[in-house]
Amino acid sequence: RVDPALYHPIALKMMAMLPRPDPALDPDGCGRYVLQIPNDSGEQQYIGRADYQLTMDQRLFGRVFYTKYRHEPGFDKSNPNLLMLSGAGLGIDARMTTFASGYDWVVSPSLVATTRVTMQRTSTERIQGEGAPTWTSLGVNTFQYTTGGGQDFLAGGTAGWSNSGFTGRFYVDTPSVSQDFDWVKGSHSVSFGGVWTRPHTDGDGTFASNGTFGFSGLITSGTTNANGGLPMADFVLGLPATFNQAGSQRNDQSINAIGLYVGDVWRVSRNMTLNYGVRWEPYLAAMDNNGFQQAFSRENFDKGLRSTVYPNAPVGLMFRGDQGFPDNGSNNRNGLAQFAPRIGLVWDPKGNNEQTIRVGIGHYYDSPRLWAYARHPLNPPFGNRVNALPPTTCAVSRNGCAVNFSDPRANTPGGDPLK
Repeated sequence: RVDPALYHPIALKMMAMLPRPDPALDPDGCGRYVLQIPNDSGEQQYIGRADYQLTMDQRLFGRVFYTKYRHEPGFDKSNPNLLMLSGAGLGIDARMTTFASGYDWVVSPSLVATTRVTMQRTSTERIQGEGAPTWTSLGVNTFQYTTGGGQDFLAGGTAGWSNSGFTGRFYVDTPSVSQDFDWVKGSHSVSFGGVWTRPHTDGDGTFASNGTFGFSGLITSGTTNANGGLPMADFVLGLPATFNQAGSQRNDQSINAIGLYVGDVWRVSRNMTLNYGVRWEPYLAAMDNNGFQQAFSRENFDKGLRSTVYPNAPVGLMFRGDQGFPDNGSNNRNGLAQFAPRIGLVWDPKGNNEQTIRVGIGHYYDSPRLWAYARHPLNPPFGNRVNALPPTTCAVSRNGCAVNFSDPRANTPGGDPLK
């Protein structure tokens, strides 16, 4: 049993925001609490359309779609409950607007031209209730990245109960333009055209930016077994085993996707159709507008070569300015010679529409998800996850000393690197 007089002030602040067990549901007095988090949400959708017939052969149209999804955060500062920061207690505010327009032109009885221009914008915010605590607001001397607006959160330090959901803001804009032609010539239906699409992501993932405490239970435990201690005992006494913090996960990237194609549907006979074509899809590497560019070279690794821009980097890592690093503003090279052929066959052996045999093969390309590069701003030299150092001597040192709960950088030379 831990004497309540020894409870740490910050632990007391946090425990004051935990619900008391219901004796009817906690007959043995072990602190059992039945948590119920509402998972209600509301969504509104709106659509609009406009059509205009320019001539007998030409028409214009427009379409718009807007949707709004809202899941309210569970934390209420007037009745604070830290358990409501977790799971379905994390709020979501998501909106999407899609606009599509088109121009169709029947050039001749055998040739049709279609033009499409689209724009899609999505915005998603992960939010906690106003007044959600942070380590700084609880009295910990550490840097706080978030500044309210539903973005404040508490990471780690729960010693076993549900952790806080992470906040963040994420926006994606995707414009697209395409031009297509369909031409019928005898038994051939030829299609050709092109498309340009440019997704752009702008995100801010805050999960590591406010600092994270860890309570292992080993500080007060008489055993070195990782499962042998009581994390809650370390927590109430204010004896964290770890504290680390990093910058925010900033992602500001875009990629140009271009495709040109030509294809033909050839009706070879009444019971056989051949479909074939080729598409040119050059790979234009994603651009990071923040300049978080690094790459790994297996060749340099095998040769034991280090970066000349950042000599302390591990062997094989390259950065902008190093010899051999791409000079296109990205961390990988463009690939222009990407051709995607395909061919398919449909055959009706008896010509009576009772049985068809289909066969086809094709070669295809895909583009990487822009968020795949979002780890770069968290990695050195652009960002670092910095661990606080514990003191070398302390009153309770069964399995090493604890990090200072009130001032986790108290024993770190130079103090808090983020301040």
